[in-house]
Amino acid sequence: MATTKILAPEHFEGVSVESTTDQWVQISGITSVSKTEDVETADVADWDGDGHGEQLVTQRSITYTLEGFKVIDPETSEPDEGQGLIEDAARKVGYDSRVKIKVDMIGDVYEEFTANVDLADQGGGVTDVSSWGVTLSAIAWPDRSDES
Repeated sequence: MATTKILAPEHFEGVSVESTTDQWVQISGITSVSKTEDVETADVADWDGDGHGEQLVTQRSITYTLEGFKVIDPETSEPDEGQGLIEDAARKVGYDSRVKIKVDMIGDVYEEFTANVDLADQGGGVTDVSSWGVTLSAIAWPDRSDES
């Protein structure tokens, strides 16, 4: 089978947040998407291991980091709807601070998950375009469209 490399914008085709009316709203202004999978293990080595270590996976987590530009409506100064939904959740605590996220990927594959929101620093210098970013930490393993 022949293989080829793909560009990052083809791998991650878009990120959306669920609105209060249960509609997916794309988050605009994104220039970078990074997915990180972390694993926590417990040391389960014992004397039967002849001095070799042994670990057992106890937890897995996924985090998406989005970076880009702050996007607003030039007439009203209202934020992009997707960015606004993320910013609203970032001002809340408890279960109200969680959002549903959908990440569209190459080949009509997507991941859906509920996430905690952590806004990145925003702003920039006098010659910069204002930055915008968020870290989305999945509270459970994402549902994938290509897994049964």
